[in-house]
Order: sequence, then C-alpha cells, then structure tokens
Amino acid sequence: MTVRLRERLKNSKVHYFLDIYHKGKRKHQYIGVTKHPVPKTRQERTENRTAELLAQELFKKKSMEIMTSGLGLDHLDPKGGDLYQFINELISEKLSDGNVGNWKSMLKSLKDFYPSGINLTHIDHTWVRAYKRYLSNHDNKYGHPFSANTQISYFNKLKAALKEAVKRELISKNPSENIEPVEPEETMREFLTLEELKKLTALDSQLSPIESAFLFSCYTGLRWSDIEKLGWDEIIESDGSYSIRFKQQKTGGVENLPIPDKLVSKLKLIRNNGGLVIPNLSYSNHVSRLVERYLAKAGIVKQMRFHGARHTFATVQLLLGVDIYTVSKMLGHKDLKTTQVYAKIVDSQKTDAATKLNELL
Repeated sequence: MTVRLRERLKNSKVHYFLDIYHKGKRKHQYIGVTKHPVPKTRQERTENRTAELLAQELFKKKSMEIMTSGLGLDHLDPKGGDLYQFINELISEKLSDGNVGNWKSMLKSLKDFYPSGINLTHIDHTWVRAYKRYLSNHDNKYGHPFSANTQISYFNKLKAALKEAVKRELISKNPSENIEPVEPEETMREFLTLEELKKLTALDSQLSPIESAFLFSCYTGLRWSDIEKLGWDEIIESDGSYSIRFKQQKTGGVENLPIPDKLVSKLKLIRNNGGLVIPNLSYSNHVSRLVERYLAKAGIVKQMRFHGARHTFATVQLLLGVDIYTVSKMLGHKDLKTTQVYAKIVDSQKTDAATKLNELL
C-alpha cells in the first residue's frame, strides 16, 4: 500500500488529498485543508504556509494509521472535520456567487443553534431534525420568526453542505437524507403597480447605481446577481433595439431577453466595451432602505426590497396581457408553478378593479 499527499485545483482553491493505492485499487481522501492557488498578499502567503504545514502533519499521521491498520481501502473511515469550518470552506469557494450572503446567514443560524460546533461524523438524523425545529421555533437576529422561505433556504443549504461532504469523502452517508423538507407557504409578493412604475420612471433626477439597477430590474426582471455582473459584451444592439444574452447566476440557464429601447437612454447608460452596464454597484444591508427612499421621491410609500423590482416586472407583464408561459421564460423560471404565484396576484387585482367599477353603478 502506498499513500501520497497530492493537490487538486477545484473552485478557485487548491485542495489537499491523500492518494491511496492498494492491490490495483485507488482511493482519494480529502483532508479538509486548502490553500490559495496564487497568493497575492502577505496574508495569503502566510495562510498558504500554515496550510502546507497542517497538510504535511495530517499526511504523516493519516498515512501512518493507514499503513499500520492492515485493512483494505473499503475499511478507510471518512475523515470528518468541523462542520462550521467546512461550510466556511464552501463559502470561500463561492466568492463569485451572488448567494454568498445567504450562506453566511445560514452559518450564523447554525452557530446560534449549536454554539459549541460539531464534527461532521457526529451529525445524525436527530441533530438535523433539531436544527429544522430550531428554525421554526426561534427568532432571527431582528427578533422576528424566520420566514418559511428563509427556513427552506437555510435547511436546503445545510443539506447541500452535507451532500458535498459525502462527495468529498469526509462522511460516508448524508444524515439529512429522507428528512422531510420545510413546507413552503404562500407569501405576499411586494411589487409596484403600473401607475407607481410610471411615477418612478417619470422622475427626472440623476439616479444612483442602486436606483438605476432597481429601475433596470423593473423593466427586465433581472436579479441583483445578474445585473451586478452584466457586461456590455452581453448587450446586443440591432437597429436601435437592445436585447441581453446572459447566463443566469442562480439557475445557470442561458437567456435572451429583449429590453425596452428607451431604458438605456433613460438610465443614461454609457457603453464601455468590456465594462459593466451599471458600474459601482455594491450590495449592503442598507439596499432596502435606499430603495424605499428612491420610491419616496416619486411619492410611493411602500416597504420594498430590491427583489420587489423583479416581482414588479412579472405582475406588470401579466397585467399587460403577456401570457404566463412567456413571462416564465423571461424570468428564467425552470418551473411554471413559480410564475403562477404572480398570476394569482394579477387575478386578485382584476377582482378588486371589478369591485370598484361595481361601486360606481
């Protein structure tokens, strides 16, 4: 039997693993240590030296255990490792992902639930179910209960992390398998009415990057993560008409989306080949507050997050008579059921309008 320490580049990180060869069979066992592929700062160089020393130490210890055990490859135990450290590693691999903030929030909820930390090999069905109950019975950092959508998001991320741990051979079985998912609930989508959108569009003031991005999303339905990375090389112009061809950050789907001709001039977007369509756009905890201030300029008083712009696009399209299948395609939804939520909102608005007309008689 031979055991060698090797490196593999994966998701912008170099991962250390044991390459174990015995009787014509090979097994790879990751040891939970990573380093920067090309360290650019003193801090990164220090982190790499620490990682190299740790990897060598673990290699000597683990290889000795394997060589003296006398057991074959099938008897090698998964290494395990601290759950929170492993999730932090996953987060570092997702630095280009617009979903990083949600992963960090999920990790905080795990630490609030189980402050002492836990080894991956010690997680069982009971622990996973306890975390699921915690999400439904405790408040978030603002003192409010976790919404159903947040519970679904956090629980699914834990399941994804455990699934990845199995894939990397840190544990032999996913303890979250066969545990019932969090039940979704219908939530009221926040959106602007057609009249409110007209008021917002009519504003003649210079728009900030966040205001430009919000209005852009109202007219295109793009998510923040897609607008943030949207480059001019993805904007196709033909005879004064514009369309976007891009790959969605969340779904990975490639979309071709026509955009209103006047939107580019309204937002005073200046083509910079190779540059971003809306530069200097950065997300923070204050985005919702800045969106609400933007709405207030048009006399609109509503609690609104940035994602409300995407809801606005969907409801306005349906109100204008665009069929639900086309709207679903424009939003990049993989499942028509996701789009049907907006159809219910539009049906409710039509009923309200009929009631108001009835009052006139």
